[in-house]
Amino acid sequence: MRLPARWHTTATVMIGLTMLTTTTTMLAAAPAAADDDGAPAVVVAVDAPSYAPGDAISVTVTNGGNLAVSPNGGLVCQGSVWPLRLQTLDASGAWQDVPVARRPPCVAIAAALLPPGESLSKTLAAGLDPGQYRLVYPYSATDGSRGSATSDPFTVG
Repeated sequence: MRLPARWHTTATVMIGLTMLTTTTTMLAAAPAAADDDGAPAVVVAVDAPSYAPGDAISVTVTNGGNLAVSPNGGLVCQGSVWPLRLQTLDASGAWQDVPVARRPPCVAIAAALLPPGESLSKTLAAGLDPGQYRLVYPYSATDGSRGSATSDPFTVG
C-alpha cells in the first residue's frame, strides 16, 4: 500500500465551552540521518541571541534523526511553553526550570509525534525578567530511547 505524499490529522477537544482544534500536516519523506551514535538528531533553535523584555521569542524544534520523536507528556494551557521547558541560569551557575502560570483552558497531552525531517515552531510571549535563559525539549523516540535537546542560551534584558 502506498501512502499519499501529504496527509492531515485534526483533533478537536471540547473543554467546558471552549473548543480547541489542532491540525498536523505530515509529509511522506525519506528519513533523515541520525547522529553518529544512532540517536535522533533533535535541534532546538531560537531566532536571536538576545531579546528586550517583552519581545516575542520564536523557537523551532527540528527532528533531523531517522526516528519519530514525541515530547514527554505534559499539560498544555493557554500561554504554555509546552512541549518545551524554559530554564534560567541562577546566581550559582546552575540551570533552573522557570515556573509558567497555567491559565485555562488546559489539555493533558500524552503524545505528539514529530516525524523525521519535520519541524515545529512556537512563538513565546517573553514577558521574562532580565537574565539568561534556554529552552529544553525532552523527548522519547519511537524505539523507546529518551533524550533532550537544548537551545543555545539567550539573554533577556
